Amino acid sequence: MANFLSAPYFHYFFVLWLLASVISVDPWTLLPRMTFTQEELTLKSATLPGEIRTVLLSRRDHSTLVAVGKRHLISVSFQDPPKTPVERKLLWAECTDTATSPSGCSYEVVLAQERENASRVFLCGTDGAVTLCCDTKPSEVPPTCTPADDLESIRGSIRSFILKDAEHSVLVESAEGSSLYVTYSGSQEYVGVHKFGKNRVGPANHDKEQHYLGLVMSKHRDEPLQDKVYAFYKERNKDLNVFSSTWLPYVSQFCLADMGGPKNNMQFTWTSQMSARLLCGDTESKKHFFEMVDIDTVHAERWQDTRIYALFKNEWNMSAVCVYSMQDIHDVFSNSLFKGSENQHGRPRGCVSDSTRLPLAVLRMTQINSEMEQWVRPVTKSGPLLISHHVYTHIHADAALTKEHTLLFLSRYSGGVDKVVQNTSMAFIVAEYRPFTHRAHIDSIMLHPTTKNLYISSSGQLIQMDVADCTHYGNTCEDCVLARDPYCSWDDNRCTATTTTSGLVVQDVNSGNYHVCSSLPHHSSKVVDHSSVPEVAVALPLGSQYFLRCPLGSRHARYSWRHGGSGATPCAWTPHGCLLLIDSNQEGEYTCESEEKGYSRVLARYAVRVAGGATSAGRSAGLLFWLCALAALSCTIM
Repeated sequence: MANFLSAPYFHYFFVLWLLASVISVDPWTLLPRMTFTQEELTLKSATLPGEIRTVLLSRRDHSTLVAVGKRHLISVSFQDPPKTPVERKLLWAECTDTATSPSGCSYEVVLAQERENASRVFLCGTDGAVTLCCDTKPSEVPPTCTPADDLESIRGSIRSFILKDAEHSVLVESAEGSSLYVTYSGSQEYVGVHKFGKNRVGPANHDKEQHYLGLVMSKHRDEPLQDKVYAFYKERNKDLNVFSSTWLPYVSQFCLADMGGPKNNMQFTWTSQMSARLLCGDTESKKHFFEMVDIDTVHAERWQDTRIYALFKNEWNMSAVCVYSMQDIHDVFSNSLFKGSENQHGRPRGCVSDSTRLPLAVLRMTQINSEMEQWVRPVTKSGPLLISHHVYTHIHADAALTKEHTLLFLSRYSGGVDKVVQNTSMAFIVAEYRPFTHRAHIDSIMLHPTTKNLYISSSGQLIQMDVADCTHYGNTCEDCVLARDPYCSWDDNRCTATTTTSGLVVQDVNSGNYHVCSSLPHHSSKVVDHSSVPEVAVALPLGSQYFLRCPLGSRHARYSWRHGGSGATPCAWTPHGCLLLIDSNQEGEYTCESEEKGYSRVLARYAVRVAGGATSAGRSAGLLFWLCALAALSCTIM
């Protein structure tokens, strides 16, 4: 043991440097510029009782959320001071007369969404034999689910259909009659998209295994007959070739006006359904992604400009994000040939006013094949917007601040969340948030469009995180601009939320050009000099070794140590900061500097002096610290 403790630490330093180098040069890695831990974030947390179906973000009340459980509604308030979530049992008006009977009110909620009238919530519950849909006001005490007159057609047509939990739905409200579109995933009967309302329509029988990831509504203001709903899903590949992917990504189109076919011929079955493969991959590097994981939509004023952000992964558990436009999807369904079909003529591509009058020849073509030969490619025929070695599980997109940029929030399998900004040609990872002190499975992420609070649910815990908190980036204009965060700008005083700034502000999201700061009046370069950073005195026992630590901020910056008049020594990134191992015979002044895109600053200063005394304790402590740092970095790589 004595020989081991007295051995040079050079071997351990080399191993740690090598591991850090592997991270920094990994071509698959897009490093977040900043990493923020739970202690650094503006967080509020609430523990929710029981299993939560979904969390509803009210468009009106920004301070209170409603979590929907199996049989309860939970009001969650993140006001100061924090309040304990209030759990209230949900009553069903249809069975209140038999509430004393165990079988009278055994419905469990499987679907919930806020209505256009934001004070009401649409709910559907099932007891395994019957499905009941109704309206409730979360503000009522107790909340009671009451049949709504304008949803009577949905209520009647869905009663005998048993909904599956965790499926996707869209409620289309209109004066002529409301309709509910619901997905049904799996490999058994009823798999597909179902429409409930005045005209009950569903999928044709098939033997495909499909898992649905989202529904997107596309409304045509000038031509409402062409309103459609699009379903995004992954389908199990039946090709048993060893080189084939297990899953294939698809999008299907359905006309809202579809009433099914005539009696005894596709009656109650979609006549407008068409499907197309989605392409996500880099053809040059031959890296393709076939398993779709999640989607989110950024709606636009023109339906053609609506974009779908789809999250994929491949067999190596690498993730990618591809972006599709509604115009491109529409073009494939309008112009592509049908796959493997000889007769390509006479089948309508648009929506018809009365599908029950379609010719039998058209219905036969629909039954034979509805898949397009052409695939839907990402916007501008490009490759993935982002490729990462991280396993992402959820995606949420926000384009509320600017039309030029879209912010993406990607949840990691390990429990973190990456904030990614997208412009016309590239993606940039602004920051990684670590809201948990441990590995956690994130069930969902949701962004309130007004407050810019991100809500993260995991194992009965709901976290509110302010993702427009700009104070993390630094106290200079250069720091703020280098962050490239669309939520933040420099207002000649501080880095603050863009929505709260007034007067002359600066930001350059596209390239992080901090030279724009010179346009501000009275601006002077605020590069931190030696004199403004406190000097730390280090008394080093004779014959011992010591680690000097430099705090790290941007992972895109280069860090180096300077000693006296010597040149710069590159610094390896570790979870504990930028470390420099010195001996007691290396007295003098040490400074740690960072440089990013030409912007330099001094982050730490040390004055090292030799002091007398025993050295064994110092060596033991130094070695322990070194081994801990090495172990932490190894875990980071895994």
